[in-house]
Amino acid sequence: MKRFMPLAWYRGDIMQQTVKASRARVWLNKLKTTFSKPQNAILLALGILLTFSTVAPMISIALDTVTVHIGSVDSHYTGLKEGYTLYNWVDLFTGKLAQTNLWTPLLNSVLLSVFSCFGAIFYGGLFAYLVTRTNMRCKKYLSSIFIFPYIMPQWTLAVIWQNLFDSNLVTGTSDGLLTALFGIRMPLWWCQGMFPSVMVLSLHYAPFAYILIGGIFRNMDANLEEAATIMGTPRLKIFARVTLPLVKPAVLSTVLLVFSSAMGSYPVPHYLNLTTLCTKYVQMGEKRAGEASILAVIMILFGVLILIVNQRTTSGRQSYTTVTGKSGQISLVNLGKAGRHVVAAIFCVTTFFTGILPIILFAIETFLPNPGDYSFIRHGVAGNLTSKWWMTSENITENGMYGQKGILFNEAIWGAFKGTLIVAVCCALLAGTIGLLLRQQKPPEQVGGLRQQHGVPAVSDAVAGRRRRVLRVRFLDGHFQHLSAARARRHGEVYPVRQPQCAQLDDAALRRN
Repeated sequence: MKRFMPLAWYRGDIMQQTVKASRARVWLNKLKTTFSKPQNAILLALGILLTFSTVAPMISIALDTVTVHIGSVDSHYTGLKEGYTLYNWVDLFTGKLAQTNLWTPLLNSVLLSVFSCFGAIFYGGLFAYLVTRTNMRCKKYLSSIFIFPYIMPQWTLAVIWQNLFDSNLVTGTSDGLLTALFGIRMPLWWCQGMFPSVMVLSLHYAPFAYILIGGIFRNMDANLEEAATIMGTPRLKIFARVTLPLVKPAVLSTVLLVFSSAMGSYPVPHYLNLTTLCTKYVQMGEKRAGEASILAVIMILFGVLILIVNQRTTSGRQSYTTVTGKSGQISLVNLGKAGRHVVAAIFCVTTFFTGILPIILFAIETFLPNPGDYSFIRHGVAGNLTSKWWMTSENITENGMYGQKGILFNEAIWGAFKGTLIVAVCCALLAGTIGLLLRQQKPPEQVGGLRQQHGVPAVSDAVAGRRRRVLRVRFLDGHFQHLSAARARRHGEVYPVRQPQCAQLDDAALRRN
């Protein structure tokens, strides 16, 4: 005779089996739901690609610092042909050439990066404030011209600096424009070294600071400044206690990008004769390949450190907005009738030298018979100009072309131009796709690790604005709980729906506000 178990036992067994089976189904349903959206699949593919493209080179460089290189100093002094050794680390930090190969380039790189950050933020931030918050004249014209140095490669400004201030007696090169026309010879510290490198990089990255900080100034909520003005707070204190904290994310993002870019800048220190980690890395070559890799590791560590500081500082930032209506129009600072014209004239002159003059000088240089030969200006004779750099179609009879054809007939130059254009378009499309997908993800914590790894939020968070929290109201009404319950049922989860709780602001009050 069969013995029947209690009905409660069957119910409990069935429920237990259902719960065990539902766990795998929940994760499977979540996975299907996640990858049913194309942007999530694209993000996964890009995340894998970017992880390998960033982590793999770092690991390779780190291993290269302890690997024995045949024909280099580590193989010569250790007597090894293969394997691993710490000779490169010991020799670079404590050897006879440690001051030349490490400490002096390291100091120059740090000083160059720090001063470039200060210069770019001061110049770009000041211009952003004047354009967005004052009644300065010629705003549209200045805003367009100001970004020209950032559009041009950074080495162009370094070459323009040479063409303006170099002289044969001081630098040993061909005379620049000031020397050729007016006999003015600038000192060596002005022509080469730290000062011109800082000036060039500051001018090059100042438009970037203007774009980031100017975007915050334009979209800034005016209620806080209006409230401080009504309470009788001085304008300078408003700027220091209200305006600057709101601009802080943009400033930190500018510091991150300018510092990292200046630390890894090669053309500007190379043209202006400043020894940095990047130039020393190139100079070491194959003879000290392992020590050169150590310099690369140091530069990477500086970039990672700045990125971590930026993430730690900006990840916990909070902004508040009122629910009492739209913010009022931002009142512009009155510079006075004469002041608005004087300030505009000053920036018109500076932007001419940084944005328009480089293009003119480069165009003139292409028609000079020899570098620094400005005789056509001194004598007013157009016959001293030549078009051989453009129109020469052969490289046999023209000895002054150094075996090269003119630009219009030079296959190597056209091939380089084609390759540069392809790389630029591909990088722009890839970077734009990654930034857009990261920005569209909600909640942002889903891609937080990918953002921190590749430094994307340094630009996107400062430009697009910050996440806002409205009075920190916790809406615990039943509407959101039922939505969560529906999502749980879709994935097969058991979600207990609790009774609606009271919020700090009811719906009617929120609608009135």
